[in-house]
Amino acid sequence: MDGDLLAQAASAMAAVDLLVLLPLSAARGIHLSTDEDLDLREEMDAALLALAEDPDLVPESVRTIELGGDGTARLRALEAAL
Repeated sequence: MDGDLLAQAASAMAAVDLLVLLPLSAARGIHLSTDEDLDLREEMDAALLALAEDPDLVPESVRTIELGGDGTARLRALEAAL
């Protein structure tokens, strides 16, 4: 990532209280169109999860949670985190 863009993103992340991650999962029931690029989708998921673990981007003050399961389980976990 470009240094200026990283600094801007890190500055913005400093104002975040809670970062919620919703990694890809076949169990989520997300229906994809036939023109969806599944490889690109998986690569983007991996890249975003890696960014969330980057200490230069996401300061320790930002609480991060990863939600899984069906919609009801994710909602319950999010409400519990708030």
